[in-house]
This record gives sequence, C-alpha cells and structure tokens, in this order.
Amino acid sequence: MTDYYVEEEYEEDAFDEGDYDYLPDEDIDEEVEEKRPVEIEGRTSWMYLGFLAVLFVLLVFFSWACNDRSDSPGEPPTEESLEVTSGTSVRLIVVIDGDVVTVSGSVPDEAARQQILVATRDLYGPANVIDELAVDDSFTLERGAVAVTGTTSFEDTRPEALQQAIVSGLGLSEGEFSINRGEVSVDAVSLQVEVTGQTIALSGAVPDEESIAELVAAGEAVWGPGSVDVTGVTVADTTWTNGTVQVTGTTTIGEAAVAEFPAEIQARLGALVVVDVSAVTSELTPEALTAIEEEIGAQVLADPIRFAPQSADIEPGSEPIVASVAETLNSIPGVQVEVVGHTDSAGPEDTNQALSLERAEAVIARLGELGVDEARLTAIGEGESNPLVSNDTPEDREQNRRIEFRLVGAG
Repeated sequence: MTDYYVEEEYEEDAFDEGDYDYLPDEDIDEEVEEKRPVEIEGRTSWMYLGFLAVLFVLLVFFSWACNDRSDSPGEPPTEESLEVTSGTSVRLIVVIDGDVVTVSGSVPDEAARQQILVATRDLYGPANVIDELAVDDSFTLERGAVAVTGTTSFEDTRPEALQQAIVSGLGLSEGEFSINRGEVSVDAVSLQVEVTGQTIALSGAVPDEESIAELVAAGEAVWGPGSVDVTGVTVADTTWTNGTVQVTGTTTIGEAAVAEFPAEIQARLGALVVVDVSAVTSELTPEALTAIEEEIGAQVLADPIRFAPQSADIEPGSEPIVASVAETLNSIPGVQVEVVGHTDSAGPEDTNQALSLERAEAVIARLGELGVDEARLTAIGEGESNPLVSNDTPEDREQNRRIEFRLVGAG
C-alpha cells in the first residue's frame, strides 16, 4: 500500500517527488476515505455496538429502580398486602367493675351482638351485664379486636376467660388487657321474699334498677300479673354473685309456683344466686284438696289409664298419664290418696270385683316406681258397680275400665 504525507511534515530534500504520491493536506480526508474504506467502516461499527450496550444497561437499571419503589424494601408483595378489606374493623371495649361488666362497640349484625352477650352473661350473670353494643353493617369482624379493662379481685379469672370466649367465638384478636386486681368489698345480695297465697313481697338491696325489673318478671311468671310487691327493694352497692334469696310464708298445698320460682330467678339473675324455699309452708284446706282432686280427675278422664280386657296390665300408651299423676301426688306429700279401680260388666261380678282391686294395686306399684310413697296410697276395687256410661258397646265398656283418685286428707 502507498503511504501519504502532508507537505509540512518533511523537508523537501528528504525525499524525491518521484518516489511518493504527494497530496496537499486539504485533499487528504477525501483521499483516505477513497483509499481505506474498510478501516473506517470497522471503527463505525464498534462505536455503534458500544452505544447499544450503554443503552441496554440504562434500561435495565431503570426497570430495577421502578420495581424497587413499588414494594417495601427487601419485601416482595404478598397476597395479604394486596387484600382489600371492606368496612371498618370491629373494636370492642369490655369494662369490668368487680362483678359488673359493660360491653360497648359496633358489630356488623345482631347474631354477633347476641353471641357476645351470651358469652358475657354466662360468666357474670344477666343482671351484671350492661349492654352498650350497636349493630352497624359498615363494620366487619375481619381484623377486629376486643380490649378488656377495669378492676376485679385477685382470684377472679373471668376477665381472661371472657376475652378468650369473644376472641374464639367471633374470630377477633386480643386487644388491650389491663385489669387492676385488689380486694373487692362488695356485699352479695341478700333478698327476702314473703309468700302470702298468690302474692309475694320482696325486701333487700340489689345492684341496679334492672335487677328490680327482673325480680318482678320472675315473680309474675309463676304467680301472675300484679302479684309482686317490690316497695321494700332498694338499689345499693351489691352483687348477685353468691347472692341469696330467702323465701318464706305460706302457700296453698299443691301450688307449683314456689317450686318454679328458683329457676325463674336463676335464669334472669345468674346461676350463682341461691334461692331457698325450704321455709315455705303449705296450707292444707278442704278446698285445696278438692281442687287438686278435680284436676287429677279431669286428667284421667281425658286420658284414662287403660287396661286390656280381663287384665291388670297397664297398657304402654297410658304411661304418660300415670307419670303426670305421680308428679302431682309428689307435690302434696302429706296427703292420703285412695286409688280406685273399676271394670266393665263383662264376666262374673265377683271376678270383676277382684280384677278392679288388682288394677288399683298395679297402678299403686307403678306410682311407687315413680317416687310416690306407697304408704300414702290405698287400693280399692269397686268392680262393675260404678260405670261411667252404659256397657252396651265396646267403646263404652272401655271407658268403664278405669282408675280414679280420691284425696282424703293429711296422713
């Protein structure tokens, strides 16, 4: 290849013009492009590739920077972080003051509200729970929490149990738990109830006005509307926990209200309340005995104790009426009872007489199995002598095969 030189670079005597191609410097660039095109194109290709490489690096860096800002540093996006919760999370507040509990906050529906109240009343009793819960469907149980604060005694574990019951029942989380423990000196309720026939009068101190309303409801549930006098009841710093209700007075023999009263009190004011009715006495009068006898008579007339023809075996279908009579007789333990058997007119009269006695004895044996003192019961057989109806048809004869009960007074 021929070399090219610019005139100013060499002295004129350094070479002969015949040995070299001599170009003026203003033409050299054009001539070089003509003489060395491959070299020029090679340099251009490398510069282009370098530019592309730099552009690629910049694009990679920009993409990484954008992704890095979209998530928390060092934490990839999780399914939980992308979840969208609709509604405000429930925040329940339980404030405990000894045996009295106030529950407040908003829940999404009535079912959740009732579940909270049931759990609280089971632990503290209905009369000790103040309900300030609201129902608002803009709230959600998701990510909700229940906080428990207040004061109670050292040994009381109900606050912890209540928080756990609500948490597990509704799927909430445990919020604040701040209970101050110390000696709580609140007197238990000591209530007096005087029974006079079909009315009761109450006296003593209770925690609040709601307790008075519950006492009235319990009394009227068993003695009837207008039967409860609460003028002797006051409101004071007391608690129903381990409270007592002492019932005294007199009632009509066979009256079931006194026996039902304890269950009514405990259902409304807490299972820890002790209701003592042992001091109540029953008044035994001829009128009371007549009323009970008529009641039993109406029962066995509507649903007779039946026997198979010429048999002392009680039919299985008569078991409910025998059990009902036993329950009534057990409610009047001091009363003597005659159990009278009857037959229809089929067969010899002396045979029917013996059969009616056997039937009365069979009923007494069954009543004894159901808890009635058999020493109070006397079997009498009257055979076919006192039919209820004629013995002309099978249906009539079935009615005449029966048992009657006569109350004859105290033993």
